Amino acid sequence: MLKRFARTLFCNLVRVTITQERKIVMEDMKETIGRNIRILRKQKGQTLKSLSSRVGITHQQLSRIENGQGTTATTLERIALV
Repeated sequence: MLKRFARTLFCNLVRVTITQERKIVMEDMKETIGRNIRILRKQKGQTLKSLSSRVGITHQQLSRIENGQGTTATTLERIALV
């Protein structure tokens, strides 16, 4: 009985750890994507407002994306096509 409890506890701890690691990886990806969008936008000499209007989103939304708060795959695709 104690072995089963210990095994269950261990499995739950592993699940929590994996879930936390996935969240960290996702946050890192969002930040990296946002940082790359900002770098490329600035290299092309575009402002937040000019790029956001070409993409069809608000400049506030683009700012959030560049700050690593993420967005949809569709919006990322539209940004990539500009």
